[in-house]
Amino acid sequence: PFDCGARASVKLCYLGRHSIYGDTLGSMMIVVIPLALLPLAVSTRPSVPSPHRLRFSPRIHSLYRGGGRHGSMVVGNHETGAMDSSSTISATSTSSSSSPLKGRQPSAVVVGGGPGGLAASIMLAEKGYDVKVLEKREAVTYEPTRAYLYLIDARGQKFTERFNLTDKLKRKGVSSLNYTIARVYPDKRGTTRSVPPMLSPDRKASYWISRYEMLKLLTEKAEEYPNIEIHYGSSFTTIDAKGDQALVSAGDLEFTPDLIVGADGVASKVREVCAELSGDHEGFEPIKYPSASSNLRYKMITLPPRFPLNKEERSEGRQAYAIYSKVKDPKKKGKLGLLPVAQEDSPRTANIIQKPDHVIWDMKDGDQVMAWLSENFPHIPIADIVSKEEAAAFASERGGQFPDPQYTKRIQATIGANAQGEKGTTCVLVGDSIHAFPPDLGQGVNAALDDVCDFEAALDAAAEAKTGVKDQTAILKTAAQSYEKLRVPESEGLIKVMQIGFPYQYGQDPLAEKLWMVNFVLRSFVLSKILPRVFYPAAVIMLQDATLRYSEVWRRAQQTTRRLFAFLGLGAALVFFRQFMPLLLA
Repeated sequence: PFDCGARASVKLCYLGRHSIYGDTLGSMMIVVIPLALLPLAVSTRPSVPSPHRLRFSPRIHSLYRGGGRHGSMVVGNHETGAMDSSSTISATSTSSSSSPLKGRQPSAVVVGGGPGGLAASIMLAEKGYDVKVLEKREAVTYEPTRAYLYLIDARGQKFTERFNLTDKLKRKGVSSLNYTIARVYPDKRGTTRSVPPMLSPDRKASYWISRYEMLKLLTEKAEEYPNIEIHYGSSFTTIDAKGDQALVSAGDLEFTPDLIVGADGVASKVREVCAELSGDHEGFEPIKYPSASSNLRYKMITLPPRFPLNKEERSEGRQAYAIYSKVKDPKKKGKLGLLPVAQEDSPRTANIIQKPDHVIWDMKDGDQVMAWLSENFPHIPIADIVSKEEAAAFASERGGQFPDPQYTKRIQATIGANAQGEKGTTCVLVGDSIHAFPPDLGQGVNAALDDVCDFEAALDAAAEAKTGVKDQTAILKTAAQSYEKLRVPESEGLIKVMQIGFPYQYGQDPLAEKLWMVNFVLRSFVLSKILPRVFYPAAVIMLQDATLRYSEVWRRAQQTTRRLFAFLGLGAALVFFRQFMPLLLA
């Protein structure tokens, strides 16, 4: 939460790639040049006024252990349980539950039971689809290695409001307008507390919610639909396109659906199959962009609820924490970051995010981890917070790595169609399958929910445009093509915004961190306030406005950059002529 770090920017602009140094220079010169010209103006015209998988320790393992039963499980009016894991259309659906495949109940297979997959299954079930969800995990349980926190903003809330989930989200989450940040220092500063900066006072509240609680929320909603079945422990195998309809296989399970939804993540197998069967490998191949936060590695260490900060004080669930290191060596020092949770009895996960050459990745056992923690954080009682078992589990886990920002230009295909393009099964992708990036701006889950809302709008538009059409496959095909036309530009805009938005919060480069902050402040609180019709605030501010599409945020950010450099060139020309014109005339 706005503990920013930085390294050289790799943003793309209309002139190509440029660094945070040049971008900041452009912002600064818009302020500096008028000040530099002021004395000249006064001397010549004096009368003119100047105008941001680990296992449990045994003592806290039981807290979230019983989240669901293992094995293949059906959700609906059957066995229930918690879960693991060319037309213009509106982004907001106003449809009823009517299905585009009139005359019979259409069917869909959703591959992946994460937030995007569950959201898609709920939307399709509402429209009358018979939905099968394939989820490789055995059940929904608290997973320390995936104990992320999501920030559900106004974009994500379009989905929760559509399906009456916002009230539950508010109860299970922590409002972005109602929490504090505690910074714990190893020096005389001790612990300081502050309210997060309100960058846009009129913005809608966002909500921090753990991945586990978000999956529970969506699973409970799915249980309301008798036409949703979730098959746990079922890993997607392949798609056979020999017949008129594609055959989806997952172990012993086989389905011939009208629609396949690939929600199986950045390494999507559904996307690979679509590329193979469609023959468009280039279209389905992710296009990758560099980022200041790409390839940073991360691990999570589990801390007990209300862990002690010192002899007198314990942590609070609704408070975020940044615990700073005493060590100065960049390759040895660390920082523990904890986001707020609504459940006071919930374990806390501390994020450790470092460059690949950090010593943390070479630690082989729990003793080395405990020694590193004690050296970095002597100001908190590490021995009372982290057990030996937890330290050993942390050392044994490989951790994860932030991906390059990436998206695909193809996000749909018709599989199994004959030479005339008739029949066949429609396949669409959502979530990380079509756009993946580091978690800098908290847009992963929001973008996935936005995908689902846009696909619903495409289904509605196709059904309305083809009223009375008997070839129902054509309706799904039209909807998928419209969804692709709408969503691909948004994915591209989002990926490019990720390069410039907030990639400097991990302490990679202190100098670049300061320059990024200067650029951020000048754009957001100086230039856009003085000349709001000319300059827009930083992208991280604009993203908080859910009425702006990702592509529009990117367009405005680039427009501001172009205008900055145009003003910079104009200012430099004015200075030149003021200084050297008399000499030339003489």
